[in-house]
Amino acid sequence: MKKLVCMVLSLFLLAGVAACGEKKKTETVTETVTVNREVETKKYDFGEINYSPSEYEKTYDDTFLTVSVPVKDYFPTGETVSISTKIKANKIWKLASGNIVAGAVYFVVDWGDGTWSYNGPGLQNANLKSNVVHKHVYKKAGTYYVSAAAFNMQTNEFVGWSEGKKIEIRGEGLARKGMIKDVKVISSETYDQTHGAELVTDGNPATYFKSKAADDPYEEQYVGYLFNDNYTLDTLEILFPSEENVFPSNIAVEYTSDYGATWQSLPKYYYLYNYAKGIFNPVMRFPNPKGATLIFALDGIVANGVRVISKLTSVDLDQMAMEKYFCASELRVYGSKRTLFYTSLGNTFDADLNNMWTIYGTARTEPNLTGDQLSSYTNQTPFRTGQALIGSTEWLEWNGLKFNWTDYTEAKDTYYRYLKNTRTGADGWSNDDGYVWATGGGQYHLDMGAHYTYNSIFIIAARNYILQGNNVGEIDSEGEVTAFMDMK
Repeated sequence: MKKLVCMVLSLFLLAGVAACGEKKKTETVTETVTVNREVETKKYDFGEINYSPSEYEKTYDDTFLTVSVPVKDYFPTGETVSISTKIKANKIWKLASGNIVAGAVYFVVDWGDGTWSYNGPGLQNANLKSNVVHKHVYKKAGTYYVSAAAFNMQTNEFVGWSEGKKIEIRGEGLARKGMIKDVKVISSETYDQTHGAELVTDGNPATYFKSKAADDPYEEQYVGYLFNDNYTLDTLEILFPSEENVFPSNIAVEYTSDYGATWQSLPKYYYLYNYAKGIFNPVMRFPNPKGATLIFALDGIVANGVRVISKLTSVDLDQMAMEKYFCASELRVYGSKRTLFYTSLGNTFDADLNNMWTIYGTARTEPNLTGDQLSSYTNQTPFRTGQALIGSTEWLEWNGLKFNWTDYTEAKDTYYRYLKNTRTGADGWSNDDGYVWATGGGQYHLDMGAHYTYNSIFIIAARNYILQGNNVGEIDSEGEVTAFMDMK
């Protein structure tokens, strides 16, 4: 039998070689070519959204919510302001049955200038109260008060709002760069002719898109734009009407790389996935912004279309009557036609190649469940997390190849800290033998075997990091620089 199989395989091989040898020059060779799909767009003359305070009626409670803002006299306009939100250690989540559960919490931030944002989920349990970081760029000078709220999607418990914390902004007013104005407006079916989708382009907050009423809780309603080319997307802004009292339980941001044929969710902004049903069905019950502009950081995803979508109205029929519409006053998208990677095929191939890096390379679009680039769980059910996970000494050189050249600050800072810790921390040289351990637990990889390459891996990683022109030390209170390679 073995001889027969070998003979058959040999015949196939010989036939293939013969066919290649007999190929005529006149033979037509077919080749798959990707043709750019054209989208008929219109160049709109819309300006920036004029932010206005939300008319949402807040109740304040700081009992279980910590909001940390930078201790700084002021920030200049255009500079990124980072704050963190966290559930306090004395907060215990309980189900109606009395069982203590690990909360999956997302946080909403009111930045005080008429804009909101949200981020999460952060895992919350008896052992872990993860920080969730939020970032914002103020465009105008002023004194603003930042407040936040939290929502546990397992217990349906709302925490907050926190009392506002002061942030002072100084400087000239700035315009956000890269507004995409050449677009095709798309939407689900409208409520009536006076609430068409193009109203999201007119600059008038009093006019707005309104969808038809949902026939069932899972009916999707949306509004968005298609572009005539790929864009590396930076920010999406959507202004919600103040006069509408209806708002969906779950909202999401979706992008397309094939001009609307298929749509993908950005995991940071949507928490209900089909594979999680029967295990964990989070319902966001997002608070109605009522006149505020919701801002989404799109983290460099490459797309030729983007939309905001209502994925779920309330599963409670009485509440559904109040949530069955999706409305939006204005919609703006910012980005650039420049992408990191290009292919000879272009178009959708370029977008998908770039997104492979953004999703699986830096994990920049993914939720960070623990607030730490080094310790977030990979593929934590039910949240999709493609964490970059810089990890132990043996991965230092490889991770440097990934992050030395990028502008992803969080990843580069984490990589720097790990280089420093390898030199001086738990993973550092032994006091006795000058050996770089595999991990803080000792020289053994996975507690099994010792590798002799860690010293050279660390040296090569440090060299590559410095050659790329990255940070080589930290400035202390006296202005002295302490390098991570300092032998003191």
